[in-house]
Amino acid sequence: PPQSKCDDDNDNNNDDDTQKKKLSSKDVKQQQKQQQQLQKQYSQETQALQQQLQSLAADKERLKLEYEHLELEAQRMNEFEQMFFCDANDFWYSIENLSMQHAAVRQQIRQVSSHLEVMKRTNVFDDAFHIYHDGHFGTINGLRLGRLPSVSVEWEEINTGLGQCVLLLDVLAQRCKAKNF
Repeated sequence: PPQSKCDDDNDNNNDDDTQKKKLSSKDVKQQQKQQQQLQKQYSQETQALQQQLQSLAADKERLKLEYEHLELEAQRMNEFEQMFFCDANDFWYSIENLSMQHAAVRQQIRQVSSHLEVMKRTNVFDDAFHIYHDGHFGTINGLRLGRLPSVSVEWEEINTGLGQCVLLLDVLAQRCKAKNF
């Protein structure tokens, strides 16, 4: 029997459908393979990311501990700094106090040195035995030593003045012995 054109078309359609089914089963297998590969790849990436996440979590924990340690260290350093400043302030206060005491001692030394210079210039013998003259008479502590026919001086005054002279000579002799003259 002769075939009609429609039958040819049907055969062609049947061939196309089988091919499509063949292609589509090949495609499905290929797509399944690709999906399996993608799933495997995603699974590997997921594992890598989970490992990276675990690593980051461990790093975070380590950094947290390090931060806490550094906070404690900073607190200790602040306390140490406060103690240092207190000690430094006490030290500078002590130095200032000693400086003021030193200045007071230097002032006392200047005063005593000045007084010593005055004392060195002072002759004790001048104060104890004032020797001078009264007209024609020599005097010691205001007592005249001698008489003139024109001026009468009591013997008691002369005697007391001569006693002062003897006392002066005795003091001078003792002083010279002390200095080994």
